[in-house]
Amino acid sequence: MSPDLFRERVVNLSAEQKQVVALARALCRPSRLLLLDDALEALSFARQEKLLGRIEQLKAQHVSVILSSDDLELTLSVTDRILDLDQGHQLALRRTAEATPREIVELIVGSKQQARSTPVIWAFENYHRAQQQAEALRQDQLALRQSLEEKDSLNRELIERLNNQLEALDSLNLALQDASRRLLSEREAERKALARELHDQIIQDLLSYNYQLEEAENAPLESQPLELAQIRQGIRQVVGSLRQVCSDLRPPTIDNHGLSAAIRSLVGQWATRSGIAVELDIDPELGRLLEPIELSVFRIIQEGLRNVQKHASATQVLLSLQRTDMASLVVRLVDNGYGMAEPVNLAALTAQKHFGLVGISERVSLLSGTLAVKSPPAGGLELEIEIPSPYPSAHK
Repeated sequence: MSPDLFRERVVNLSAEQKQVVALARALCRPSRLLLLDDALEALSFARQEKLLGRIEQLKAQHVSVILSSDDLELTLSVTDRILDLDQGHQLALRRTAEATPREIVELIVGSKQQARSTPVIWAFENYHRAQQQAEALRQDQLALRQSLEEKDSLNRELIERLNNQLEALDSLNLALQDASRRLLSEREAERKALARELHDQIIQDLLSYNYQLEEAENAPLESQPLELAQIRQGIRQVVGSLRQVCSDLRPPTIDNHGLSAAIRSLVGQWATRSGIAVELDIDPELGRLLEPIELSVFRIIQEGLRNVQKHASATQVLLSLQRTDMASLVVRLVDNGYGMAEPVNLAALTAQKHFGLVGISERVSLLSGTLAVKSPPAGGLELEIEIPSPYPSAHK
């Protein structure tokens, strides 16, 4: 019985449940003699089998059981002796092992005529067989119901997984669209800034020097050398600015001398402009990487240094590039500035249009690498990037 029925009122129980309660009361008490009057009639076939098994256990414990039942098949299966009564009077007492079903039926119907006893025997045997078949069908029905429930549960789980996957794909699609739009916007902004810088600064400076040259042509001869020297100095500064812009767009040092040289050049110029001290540690065994990877690592470090200058208010920076035993590249950028709350929320940074760390994360992801953002106990921020096997096969 279900545990939920333990607190149920007996009046609300079914006939079988009431019979189970009555049997439980009788069987849980020690006894020498147990009388079961029509105990099998209200029970299902499965519970009848359980009760007969319990009776066999009681017999083994030398407990006498008197079972009153019209079910001939079950009676013959569990009893030692059969007593036939009619209106309280004993008609016969037989040992079960020595009696036949026909003899018992003849005692019940009160006749030895085959025409009368055979249908009764057939009815008894078929009733028991029908009970067995009904119980088998009930078990099949339970198994089928359980199978359907499991399939339904599995279908619901599959549908839920598909929904989750669709939602994840939708989110990924939206993120990719947003990244594409932001990339296009950043490219346009970079082109606009470059055009403005070239036009507003360099071109205007060159035009100014051109005007100065025209004026120098009409100036007295004694003042021309000084003015020409000033113009030459200005042109040198313009050329230097132009080289810096070109270097930002595509650092030529990478193509000519590799990543290590380009990083040293970048760090030297950045430290001069920012006034922030840099401790640089580059593995002497770093070697050359694939060209796209060298440029991506350069951009990552360039963006990291730009973030330190803009947001960290740092006075010191440690930059380390090391090649591991597994031929992966580990880049560490540590500053002693403000630091950030952990864990870093890239989505929130994107919403706030702080694309520096987000851009670094995207570049690292495109390189199949990992990015860890930590806040050291002494303060500041540490970026640790690991890029797996970025070396050409000839250098592995």
